[in-house]
Amino acid sequence: MLRALDLRFRYRDDGLWVVDGASLAVKPGEAVAIMGPSGTGKTTLLHLLCGLFLPVEGEVWLQGAQLSAFSDRARSRIRLERFGFVFQFGELVPELTVLENVALPLMLAGRPRREAERRARDQLDALGVGRYGSRRVAEISGGEAQRVAIARALVHDPDVVLADEPTGALDEATSERVIESLVDPTVRGNTALVVATHDSLVAEAMDRVLVLVDGMLKER
Repeated sequence: MLRALDLRFRYRDDGLWVVDGASLAVKPGEAVAIMGPSGTGKTTLLHLLCGLFLPVEGEVWLQGAQLSAFSDRARSRIRLERFGFVFQFGELVPELTVLENVALPLMLAGRPRREAERRARDQLDALGVGRYGSRRVAEISGGEAQRVAIARALVHDPDVVLADEPTGALDEATSERVIESLVDPTVRGNTALVVATHDSLVAEAMDRVLVLVDGMLKER
C-alpha cells in the first residue's frame, strides 16, 4: 500500500540530515509503529510519507504511484482523499460540532452535506461516541476527542492512516481505549496504519515496530 525507499531529508542545505536513508513498506491492513524519543524526526518522516514534504533523495509510492511525480495541488488532493490523519491533540475545529468535524473531510472532497453527515454519524457510532455528535469539542473529554479525531481520519475510507503520538496527551486507561479504536477499524478496513510514538503501550498493539535511529529505520 505504502512504500518508501532510502528517504533523506534536511531542513537547510547546510543542516543535519533529519531523515537519512529511511525505508519501509506497509501492507493493507497492517499496523506499524515508528518509535523514538522526541526530536528524532518521527513527525518529519510522516510528513514525507504523505507528500507534505518532498525528500531530498529517495521516493515514496502509494499503491505504485510515486508521490513526487504529482504537483503540489494534486498531492494535497491525495492527502485529502487517500490519507487519514490523527494528531496528538486531536486538532479538531472548536467552532464545529463533533458531527461536523467528522463530516468535514467528505465535504471538502465535494460530497453533499447530507451524505457526509450520514457517514460521519455511522463512523461516530462505530467508535462508541455517536451520542456526542451535537456537542462542541470543549464539551467532551480528551479521550472522547481522540476517538472523534479517529472517526474523522476513517470516515472517507482512506488507504493509509498516519497517527502522530495519538496517546501522548492521555492517561494509560484512556490510551488503551484510543489504541483499540485506532487499530481495530484500520485492520478490519484493510487500511495501512503508521503510528509515530514513544509509548510502548501503543507499540505493543502494532504488527511491527520500527525504531528511528540516526535518521534510519531499524526493526526493534
